[in-house]
Amino acid sequence: MNNKKQITKGSHWLPRTYLKHFLIDNKLFMYKKGERFFKEGLKAEQRVVEVLGEAGLNNIAKENNLYRVEVKNIDPNFIENLFREIIEDDLDKIIQEVKEKNIGDKIDEELKKKLCLFIATMRVRAPQFKWETNETLDKFLKMGVRLRMEASQNKPLGEAERKQAKRDYLKDKGKLITDKELDKEIEQTRKKIIEGNFEGIKIVDSSNKLFLKTALSNIEPSAIIFFGMKINILKAREDRYFITSDNPVVYFVPQDKVNFYNPSKSLVSPFTEVFFPLTKDCAIHLCRRSDLKEMIMSASRELVDNFKENIAYNSKDFIFSPIKMNFLNQFVEEYMPYPFKLVSS
Repeated sequence: MNNKKQITKGSHWLPRTYLKHFLIDNKLFMYKKGERFFKEGLKAEQRVVEVLGEAGLNNIAKENNLYRVEVKNIDPNFIENLFREIIEDDLDKIIQEVKEKNIGDKIDEELKKKLCLFIATMRVRAPQFKWETNETLDKFLKMGVRLRMEASQNKPLGEAERKQAKRDYLKDKGKLITDKELDKEIEQTRKKIIEGNFEGIKIVDSSNKLFLKTALSNIEPSAIIFFGMKINILKAREDRYFITSDNPVVYFVPQDKVNFYNPSKSLVSPFTEVFFPLTKDCAIHLCRRSDLKEMIMSASRELVDNFKENIAYNSKDFIFSPIKMNFLNQFVEEYMPYPFKLVSS
């Protein structure tokens, strides 16, 4: 008898308990807008996939080994289970509580706490957060390497450094390198880095360790930040639906408020706005406007469209919609990259 514990390979970065609330007539539509899908040579209509029922949700919004933990005596499924235990198991009850409230009802503190905790976990569990974490670290590490290269110009390697460099070269290239060749290689690499050219030079470890450590350490602080903001729950009118994506927690400082003290991607600016679709019918807006009352509001067509635009344009590879929408066709007809890419100067 095989008693070996089964290890989950596919990590659902959008939980099925969340996505099922975007189904209409037991289906939803997945728009594959990522760069890799355009390189496959598919037609625009082939990049729109109909997903049937809750069973179909098992096969989407996941990435192999995204939450895999390779640590002795730790369950490899630990992170996936932790996300579920923190809030996901209570999601249906939370959404039902929201649905039972009427337009104009106040949002009580306990419900707000639960919603803010859920938004916090949804922010950090997505591949987008992993990408942003690596991009940010990569930017600062490259800056540090560049400064060190500038400071070390015309300084020869010490004997120990030279031996280590030769060992590294042998390991990477599979062949020995002479002192003369090494000096030339070092000088060329130094020149490239000083000029800001890091092509072919690995700076950040792309493994899950940094992502998972950063994600778990950010859940509680993010939930506290969200709880400190004003919350409104928007309920869409009949035949108007919200969408979601692989980056469901969208936050930014409006362009007219952006400056040195208020960068566009800031959670702590007094001008920050947060958009999060909770279901196809309900969405959450967070901000720091002191004049707002925390309540259930009716979402006009303009508000729903505003939400859809923010979610769609800030998605990375996937958009999920309860119905086919003409507005979303542009994302499968032309590649639109994620707009907040960090670029090293």
